[in-house]
Amino acid sequence: MRHILGLPMQLSEIHYKWSLFWRCFLAILIFAVALWLRFSILGIENGHAFITFFPAAAFGFYLCGLIPGILVTLLSSLAAYYYFLPPYVSFNIE
Repeated sequence: MRHILGLPMQLSEIHYKWSLFWRCFLAILIFAVALWLRFSILGIENGHAFITFFPAAAFGFYLCGLIPGILVTLLSSLAAYYYFLPPYVSFNIE
């Protein structure tokens, strides 16, 4: 198998070769990029709370496996609820 920058060409095989720690680290990095993109593309009160988090969850499951994928999903859900759903920057329910 060919490698580019130390990564296997078959990215879906990362979860077989990397330890759980590094897969969770990658999952948190995927979440952080999705959160940064969401803040950059749309304002807080613009709606579309989950628009960048759906692809992040898909990439998290595909690249990292089940447990890190669930981690990305949970972090994304909490961040979308906290930052992008009214009342903003709060866990209170209106």
